[in-house]
Amino acid sequence: VVDAALILVSAVDGVKVQTGKVWGYAEEYGLPVFFFVNRMDRERADLFRALEDIRKSLHPAAIVVQIPIGAEARFRGVVDLVAMKAYTYQTDGSGKFKEEEVPSELKVRAAELQHALVEAVAESDDALLEQYLASGSLTTEDLRQGLRRAIAGRRLFPVLCGSATKNIGVHPLLDLFVECGPSPLDRPAAQSLVAEKVSQ
Repeated sequence: VVDAALILVSAVDGVKVQTGKVWGYAEEYGLPVFFFVNRMDRERADLFRALEDIRKSLHPAAIVVQIPIGAEARFRGVVDLVAMKAYTYQTDGSGKFKEEEVPSELKVRAAELQHALVEAVAESDDALLEQYLASGSLTTEDLRQGLRRAIAGRRLFPVLCGSATKNIGVHPLLDLFVECGPSPLDRPAAQSLVAEKVSQ
């Protein structure tokens, strides 16, 4: 009854024993996995340290699709690397946010990481790779659709970040889950059942 898994990883402590167990369940059932690096507002929080821990302990195909705006107590939002938009939040826990341009101090880093994301998505799909090699880029829609297929096929595992207690980064997580998570019909068992009904 589960089509995908969302695994929380602490931005402070990284991958723990319980995290590995949940990953093991997802592996056993062949589930696509989204990672949410939580507690980005805490002291010593570090998205990229958590990312390296995920890659080392769980799977090397984990890839960031967001980066934080601010750090620790100054954490106030995220940059979406697919759409290249920034979301800055009120710090009262209301979840209210503004959609803005990527902050100037993050533009170079965001562009580098988006390039890495585009390359990873292109390499996961032969048709997209041809298109990428021919044009040197992918449209936002092609990137989104390619990411969706890569997630469903367990070729890539997106890494997002935020703070659950301050309600920062939750809405883009849910949006990505809806946009790029597999539907029940994407699951192999469902595909077999549909094919069987069509043949009857």
